[in-house]
Amino acid sequence: MDWFSCEGAHALKLRIEQYWRERGYEVTILLRDAGFHSAMRSARFDLRSDLVNGLPRRRRREDCENADTHVVTQRERAVSPEDLRRRACELADTARYNHWEEIGAALEADGVNLAGEKLGADAVLRRMLNARCAISRSRKD
Repeated sequence: MDWFSCEGAHALKLRIEQYWRERGYEVTILLRDAGFHSAMRSARFDLRSDLVNGLPRRRRREDCENADTHVVTQRERAVSPEDLRRRACELADTARYNHWEEIGAALEADGVNLAGEKLGADAVLRRMLNARCAISRSRKD
């Protein structure tokens, strides 16, 4: 599919919104007519979103309002502290993240229940993840 055409960009927009909706996040994706692009020798459409480093900024309102009655679903799962630490370190080493909070959001988007809160509670782990993020990004450059 041509993701730069109007139809392709719209399909991609719907796909991204559905992906994050299924994980309990609200994202805003806008289509933008970028006009004719000489290198592509055609018109193109771009997507603009409120994602930050590829991660959503906010949960759906109804998810936040029902947080006190929240039941862990099959998609959300609790992991042991060792597994959480291991997975967080693996993500920090990918050079895709700048801060431990982004890693927590990525783990929550992947279904790890309360990952951001658990990472936030461990000051030593937070410092280590931030350092690993910085090191992996410097190696990437």
